[in-house]
Amino acid sequence: VTASAWRFLGYSGEGPDPDWWTGKLLTPESLLLCQEVFPDILKYARRQARESSRSWTLEMDLIRRNGTTVPVETTVSLMYGHDGNACGMVCVARDNSQPRREQELFRTLADNSPIGVYIVQNGRFRFVNYQLQECMKYTQSELIGAEAIGFVLPEDRDRVRQKARGMLKGEHSEPYEFRFVCKDGETRWVMEMVSSILHNNGRAALGTLMDITERKRSEEELRRSESQLRLLTQRMLEIQETERGRFARDLHDQLGQDLVFLKMQAQSLAKSLADEPQLQEKAVEIANVADRLKSTP
Repeated sequence: VTASAWRFLGYSGEGPDPDWWTGKLLTPESLLLCQEVFPDILKYARRQARESSRSWTLEMDLIRRNGTTVPVETTVSLMYGHDGNACGMVCVARDNSQPRREQELFRTLADNSPIGVYIVQNGRFRFVNYQLQECMKYTQSELIGAEAIGFVLPEDRDRVRQKARGMLKGEHSEPYEFRFVCKDGETRWVMEMVSSILHNNGRAALGTLMDITERKRSEEELRRSESQLRLLTQRMLEIQETERGRFARDLHDQLGQDLVFLKMQAQSLAKSLADEPQLQEKAVEIANVADRLKSTP
């Protein structure tokens, strides 16, 4: 144990008893974790050559001398003897208090968010908040570890991959829309944005997702209403045009009959005014005007 580790834990480092690690340093949960993982590490060491550079990262809690518990991230590497066989393990522990507090704060904020929040790493869900579970109608245990793209409607998958890659690379920042399938088979519309983050020592995608199904339904209803309105307007114009034509024909027929009657009356009047040349000329003129009007289309 290094001097800095002793100081971190609050001990002087003088003469620890053999059971110090298991009896004083590790919490019961951390001790159980070590009892499960360390034998597997030793089995791996027996199967691998000395050149193996693999390491293991464990999250555990250590107990300080004053009784307080501190979370640490421990990296475990193998030690090899001169004969090439594994002879021990080197454990490097880092104070994980701040990252853990940040993780807890993130979970609190995410679970109280009105929109879906998730983390995808290597194509699979690593974190899902409560709102996303409600939206997709899956439980957390059903989503964690599942392939994220598998919930997207097959027709939308290629576009989602393209849009997500572009946003992660900073090529665009506009949210994109797609459809996914809920557990009960319902298809819902969502609007999504993603950003690149560091999660568990690797790159991951932080996504925010908003359900826009009702908006899409309203837009579809509006489009149908507008289409119906256009058809109704067109039909009304057709009816108006038909009525206008019929009225014009009726008016023309009635006017034609009246003009014929007027012409006949004017001609009859002209004959009766043989002794009055001026009046007779007026009557003939009226008959001619009536005849011209009747001939006008």
